Amino acid sequence: MIQKLPGAVKLGFEATGGHEWVLWTELVDAGIIAVQLSPVQIKAFARSRGTLAKTDQIDAELIVRFMVFRPEAGRELPNENLRILITLTTRSGQLVDMRKRLKAQTSARRKQGIR
Repeated sequence: MIQKLPGAVKLGFEATGGHEWVLWTELVDAGIIAVQLSPVQIKAFARSRGTLAKTDQIDAELIVRFMVFRPEAGRELPNENLRILITLTTRSGQLVDMRKRLKAQTSARRKQGIR
């Protein structure tokens, strides 16, 4: 449907903690220019306009207005090797955090006499 629009289409979306990667890849593979926007920038833009409410409709309108205001904003999809590296780095960080939590829980239980 988007591909049928006249001219180049640029689609922007906020980063959502990694959930956007599949959509992002599909859009780029379909020939659509898609950029990931920083939620912090969108929030600051909303505040600058005096927009306090938050709904999906308001968010969508803010993103469109932000992209008109700052057409150069956003980052393009990294190449596949970089995506793999990002995924592995993120997972490694998660495992380190999990190990720290488990060590703290184990230590706390030992202090309580629970094994």
